[in-house]
Formats: sequence, C-alpha cells, structure tokens
Amino acid sequence: MVMVPDMEAFAPHIQAVFGRFTAGQARHIPFSITDTTARQSPLVQALSQLLSLPSSRISLADWLSLLEVDAVRKRFGLAEGDVDQIQVWLTMAGVRWGLDAKHRQAWGVPSDVPGMDQNTWAFGLRRLLLGYAVGDEGSWGDTLPQAGIRGLDAPVVSKLLEWVAAVSLTLQELSGDKLPSRWTDVLGELVARFFEANDEPEERLIQHLLEPLEAWHKACEDAGLDTPLPLQVVSDHWLSQLQEGGLHQRFFGGGVQFGTLMPMRSIPFQVICLLGMNDGAYPRQTAPRDFDLMAQSWRAGDRSRREDDRYLFLEAVLSARRQLYISWQGHRSTDNSEQPPSVLVAQLIEFLNAGWTPPRKAQKQPLQPFSEAYFLQGSAFTTYDKDWARVHAAPMAVSPAALALEPEAECAGLSTPPKRITLDELRKLVRQPVEVFFRSRLGVQFDGVEEVAQEEEPFSLNALEKYQIGQDLLDAADANLALSHLQMSGKLPMAAFGARAVAEFQREVAVVLERRLPLAQRYPHPVPAQSVALELDGFTIEGTLAGLLSHQ
Repeated sequence: MVMVPDMEAFAPHIQAVFGRFTAGQARHIPFSITDTTARQSPLVQALSQLLSLPSSRISLADWLSLLEVDAVRKRFGLAEGDVDQIQVWLTMAGVRWGLDAKHRQAWGVPSDVPGMDQNTWAFGLRRLLLGYAVGDEGSWGDTLPQAGIRGLDAPVVSKLLEWVAAVSLTLQELSGDKLPSRWTDVLGELVARFFEANDEPEERLIQHLLEPLEAWHKACEDAGLDTPLPLQVVSDHWLSQLQEGGLHQRFFGGGVQFGTLMPMRSIPFQVICLLGMNDGAYPRQTAPRDFDLMAQSWRAGDRSRREDDRYLFLEAVLSARRQLYISWQGHRSTDNSEQPPSVLVAQLIEFLNAGWTPPRKAQKQPLQPFSEAYFLQGSAFTTYDKDWARVHAAPMAVSPAALALEPEAECAGLSTPPKRITLDELRKLVRQPVEVFFRSRLGVQFDGVEEVAQEEEPFSLNALEKYQIGQDLLDAADANLALSHLQMSGKLPMAAFGARAVAEFQREVAVVLERRLPLAQRYPHPVPAQSVALELDGFTIEGTLAGLLSHQ
C-alpha cells in the first residue's frame, strides 16, 4: 500500500512510472489508483475546455489537444495518426487562433483592419481546400492554395470540417444567459456531440457526467427557479460536483495499491509506503473560511484536520507488517536547499533514536535512476532497471557522437560506433548535443519555436524568419510576386505591421540584387550540387554543396 497526501499531484507520476509496461511484459507491475475524482480524467478536462469556449481564443495548440482524448477521436472517427496529420496541415496553412474574422472582433480586432481573418481557422481551411482542388499553382482571388491534401485524405478532411462545425455550433449555443431547462438540453447535447465511449468504463464516466446535471435541473424545478443564468454559474456548479470524491470508490484494485491517507485505510499490509511527507504537505493544511466560527473559536471536541492527520499517520505506521517506507523531498528543486520532513516524521525519527543506538539517519537517494551509485559494489542502493545496468557495464570506447547519432544501437552493443554521418547531423550535434541525444536515443520531443508560435499571429519577425524569407525572395524569379504570396500565406504580419515588413524586404532585396549583379555576370553558369566526403579518424562526414556558380 502506497499512501500520499494529495493524489491529484501524484497520479500523473504514478501513471508515468507504472504505466510504461503493459500486461504480459516482463517488467509489468499491476497497480491501481484510488481516491481520484472524475475531474482528473482527460475526458472531464476536455469537457471543462469545451465549457470555456466563449472565453477562449480557440488557438491551434489548445484545441487540437481536444483530439488527443480517446472519446473525442472516437466520436469523429479519427485515429492517432490522423490527428498528427491534421496538425501538420493546419500548421502549414498558417492557422494560429480565432475561428474567423467575426470571432476575432470579439477579441478587440477592429472590423476595418485589412486581412483580419489572417491565421484564423477559416483562413487555413480555405487554403487547404483550394490546394486540394487546384494544387499549388498560383493564387485564386485573395487565397493562396496550400498543397498537402491528397485524394485519399478526403475522409480525414471531412472529419476535420465536421469537428470545426461542431466547435462553431457549440460556441453559438453557449453564448448568453439561459433558463436551467435550456442549459440542461444544451449541455447534454454538447456531451453527445463531442464524446463517444470506447469501452465500458468510459461509458460509465459519460453517464456519471450527466447525473449531476440532471440532479441540478430537478433542484431548480423544485425551487421554482425561472431566472436566466450565465454559463459561468452553471459550469462551475457542474464541474464542482465532479470534483467530489468519497469512500465509495474502489479500493482493492489488485497489485500495488495507491491511495491517500484517509480514515478506514488501517488495513494490514506487508509493506506500507508513505510518499511526499514534506513539512507543510503533511499534516495537510486547509485555509479556514471567513464564516467558519469553529476555526475562530476552537473548543475541545471540535474536529481538527491536523489532529486527524496525526492519527492517520499513526494508523499507517501500525498497519505495516514487514516493512515501512517513508520518503520526502529532501532538497528543493530550484536552489537545492535542504527541506525538512513533516513534523510527524521528525517526531518518529526522534523517538526511534531515543530507543536505538547508533542514531538512525535518513538515507539520501540518488537524484537520477541511472546514477552510478546504484551499480557500485557494496552500495546501499538497489535498482531493478537492467537497462541502466547494461549501460554502466558497457565499455566506454564510444564517443558521445556515436551515442547520439545511432538510435538503432542497443545499450549492450555500443562498442561499434557509426562509420558515416551527414553534415546536417554533425551540425545539429554541435549546436544542440543534448537535444540530439534526447530525440534520437530517448525519443523525447522538445517543444520548439514552431509549437509556441501556434498560439499567436505574427506581429514581428525574428532574425531566423527574416533570413529564411530573404533567402526565398533572392531565389525567386519575381521577388514582388513572392512577397505577395508570403502575405497571402500568413507568414507576414497583417495590416500596417505587414506593410512595413514588405517595404523593408523590398529595400533590402533590391540592395542585395544590385550588389550581386556583377558577380552574376562574372559567374553566370550554375553548377550541379557537389557531394563531398571527409575522412576523420575512421569517420566519414558526408555532405552536399549546392548553389555554386561557374564562369564556364
């Protein structure tokens, strides 16, 4: 039995550690988590996001996360790979935020701003559908087609349009005040519109979502409430009902049990683990309400959360039959300053040291699971992760470049470094060695500038964007036409910001072309790309030189 003060904070970490392996794999450990509320499930978090639609800018990054929920994907008939493909399409089409120009007016964008629908969902979908119809040959009207959708992608595009239509309809229905009976119908239709259960647990969860709504509707009828209510009042009450937990939840789920320190949990277990026993985290503290007279004038016999937690800690200690494990975060993650344990843990250590000699001290665990301390002979630490054991047992004759650039190599066979690397791989390794290692060896993807840029429309261009656009203009046969296409693609700022950027690019490109003219006349003939290979200490660095010119 593993007990924690706050399951909401620990549940994601438990899933990350124990959920790595599925049933049937050698390292799978059965586990169950109790004392979680429906509010913590992805489905309810998606519902909360939908209820905030009237106050949302509907950015690409936020609203594509809805499609990561299994029940939403099932409702619109999308697979995980389809969602990744949709994100690539919308990013190429320049979608950032806002459904259309009318939706942006609610966020303070004046109606007379030229191109005010730039980087909206409607803007990106027009470009994608036009690219599907005519390809990427020129522009049509004020729309620049975006190629990428092929004939076999039509079903996925249809589901995307259905999802956007559902979001648009829901935005209209959630606007304004409504009677309780009308809110019950609207919110019930919202659940049916966006969620479809994949299995029986999800079906029960969706039914559990609707129960508080029906109970609230009946209470409003009994009270004779006929006043129109705003969405914020209804959604806050609805979601607060989903936040409540209780002792009726499933406790014995099999395998390792995870739960909070609660009454009626003093059941004997062979091993009891108490995690997160930091000072301030346990005993748990609750801020008293202004109208709580008991907190202002406490009397003997009144309930005290602090005293309850002291008793629960004693119950947990007495429930351990073979081993008791207590841990806390001994050092702060920001400045590595030492953090004390809970006062209850400190009292337990003091009591033990008063009866046993020599005094017992808390054992500091290594920070990382791959620490060498786990694998030293005679070490007091133990690990069952054989992957890291193979790493420490492997010969260290391999360079860091070999470790980062050969993702197919197994940990046990790192003695054979790659013999060939490309110039692009070497450039990435020199610039960002840690990122290359995480991407190629561990499969970890970092959020980059592209992911962050999906939140906002461009008001200015950074140095890299200016360089890339300038290079494209220099390579284009008609720089003015290329600038026009850039404006229609949503890569340049809109309104006066875009006009200023266009004038600046025109001036700079004209200067570069003027200075390049004598060299172009001297070296008029382009040379095909040249392949190069450089031998260094048994490594071959390969690359391609392009853009060369010759006078012959």
